[in-house]
Amino acid sequence: MAELLLPYNEKFVLVAPTKLGVRSVGLMVNMTDGYRMEPYVIWSPEASPRNKFETMLRFMHDMRKPPWSRVVLIRAKMIDGPFFERLAAYAVLRPLSKIEDWWGSGEDAPFFQTRLIRGDE
Repeated sequence: MAELLLPYNEKFVLVAPTKLGVRSVGLMVNMTDGYRMEPYVIWSPEASPRNKFETMLRFMHDMRKPPWSRVVLIRAKMIDGPFFERLAAYAVLRPLSKIEDWWGSGEDAPFFQTRLIRGDE
């Protein structure tokens, strides 16, 4: 498993409150140039849909403001598009376009981006 993580230059453990207390619900790895980041998330089998949504909402919000001030770029699978569209409804993401045949075999990828927040909020 460690060899799979080596190409990524940042790793985050995603945590969420559960009935058993605060628990790890996923691992996010990403490539970044210090400004843009393209994350990949591996969810824990115990992560509920609510855990996933709330954790990603908080993470995306935090990445948009100082001290991080990152632009998060997401190329999603079509099946995950509604999840990211729901995040966009909370104004942390905006849909940019659809990339044709991104995943091969004719599957397109909805493309999303966060907006930066200037100053404290």
